[in-house]
Amino acid sequence: MTSRESQRWDDDHAKRCNGRPRAYVLGYEFAADALVLPVAKRLIPDGMTQAFCRTLGTALVAGAAELLELEADEIAFFSHPEPEAGATITLYETVPGGAGYLTTLASRLPDWAKVSVDRLFAHDCSGACYGCLKSYRNQPFHHLLNKNLVRDALFQFSTHERLGEPFEAAANQGLKLSNEWIEGNVPAPTETPTNDTAIERKLAEAIAAGGRLPAPVKQREFRSGDVLITVADFAYEAEKIAIYCDGFAFHGTPGKLAADAHKRNHLQSQGWLVLTFWGQTILRTPERCEEQIWQAHCHRKAV
Repeated sequence: MTSRESQRWDDDHAKRCNGRPRAYVLGYEFAADALVLPVAKRLIPDGMTQAFCRTLGTALVAGAAELLELEADEIAFFSHPEPEAGATITLYETVPGGAGYLTTLASRLPDWAKVSVDRLFAHDCSGACYGCLKSYRNQPFHHLLNKNLVRDALFQFSTHERLGEPFEAAANQGLKLSNEWIEGNVPAPTETPTNDTAIERKLAEAIAAGGRLPAPVKQREFRSGDVLITVADFAYEAEKIAIYCDGFAFHGTPGKLAADAHKRNHLQSQGWLVLTFWGQTILRTPERCEEQIWQAHCHRKAV
């Protein structure tokens, strides 16, 4: 419920009752399986943690129901922001004792994310609808649901593999380890335009091989007056899609992160959709990147 809706409810209630409503949380303890998903800050659009977590959790629950053919209420979630680090999303089975669903889902994260991506982006809606994210039960959160916030995160989850075998760690270590891994493995961004790097050529070849997308504009500059804001590796002008190939959303230092947020916010304020592809993803599965661009192109063309 938004603050305006809450105030409207309070005003209406005051017409019939002179008491002061107070919120109570009713709950009970039960043991069940849980899966804690750490989400590094670099995946979360600036200032959108609550909406991002609500959308991603909803998308993953819906994807799990489709992948494992579950009822919609057999898995639930809640999220917790971690200042300066990101957030954690905790998914849990609603049946006391658990049924093993989350263990299966954790081992099949790419498949799980791919089903979630297909559910969100295989049809036309601007941000959320009853065919992808909305339901009667989550009406209080409809204003937070926006599939465009989680496109990059779900795509990255769907194209990557497990780094190694599971190991024991403290419950709050996941987010710290995720951020440390990104810091140590994500390549530094290029600050100036380059002429067809290897990953740009690979993506351009995938677009051409797909045979369904027109050739994009290369090295598209975005300016505010005479000031150069950013340069997208590729762009589709008519559909207003900007594509970055070197990890636009994964730059490590706080300074670069703030600069990236500024660039992304500027493009989005101008009505552009920003797609980001990490170089390793392009080199390993270029066809998946082309599919993602194709889905976005079809959606933007239909709007």
